[in-house]
Amino acid sequence: RKAKAVLEKITEGLSKREYLQNCSPEHLRQNLILATILWLEAVKREWVDEATFYTSTHRLWSILFFMREGEASGWIEHRDRNTAPSGAFVARMANPLLSACLLAWTLWLPPRDTAEYNRLILASSLAMARMPALWNGGGDDREQVREGLEKLLADIGLEELASRERAKRVRLEWDRLIQRAQALRAIEFVLGNKQSIAPARQVTQGELLYHPTLGFCVAVEAFPSKHSRNLKVLMLQDKADKPKMFHPGNYILSLQAVLRCKEFEPGGRLEKERKAVESLLCEMSGLASQA
Repeated sequence: RKAKAVLEKITEGLSKREYLQNCSPEHLRQNLILATILWLEAVKREWVDEATFYTSTHRLWSILFFMREGEASGWIEHRDRNTAPSGAFVARMANPLLSACLLAWTLWLPPRDTAEYNRLILASSLAMARMPALWNGGGDDREQVREGLEKLLADIGLEELASRERAKRVRLEWDRLIQRAQALRAIEFVLGNKQSIAPARQVTQGELLYHPTLGFCVAVEAFPSKHSRNLKVLMLQDKADKPKMFHPGNYILSLQAVLRCKEFEPGGRLEKERKAVESLLCEMSGLASQA
């Protein structure tokens, strides 16, 4: 219980406006690395449960990557835009060990058939799409990031997780994160250039959806259902952990309709990304979610 309180206090400190408004990129990087080590150590020793891990991760990541007062982007992106020269904040923050930490945070727990796990994967993919430098070590040398990941595991006393089998899974999941990031970049481009996308009339459990002002969300249950006239979703750009209820015809957009846009047609600007988008939408629809 004491460890949980300490970890939540650290997460709260990293989420404060005063800190994020004034911290240097190097200081933020070091604190994120430290937070990763502490959180993973706590999960390893079962000082905190998975639910706490997911809740705290979402609370911190939503503020860092997706949500700032009055903006649909997080504090890191805000600081990066407003630090001269533009892009300098992320460039100074990025390094292989930070990328290894973000990957470890994302891939630490095995896949779960839950809405919380689904949202974590979506969050990491979108964060990678918007700020790839933070996930590739500031360059394209994945070997350096892999070495950083092995060092991180060793620091926590988990050298056995750097085994060939574990390394193979990490490489596969890393490739999937990159593919998801490519798909989300393409989806955001299309959404930003379209006046309207067909609203969702029928939704499968776990489906990836989009709200025009609140951003990406995940369907917690199928719609329509005999239990409710509204669609229950988990929002990505929302600090709250409880699902929100919407009438889908009025608010929620079906991303399946994105594939019918001309950009994804043969010869279109995003023709090469079509397969990645199809894979992402299929994957998200296939993941079960729990309220």
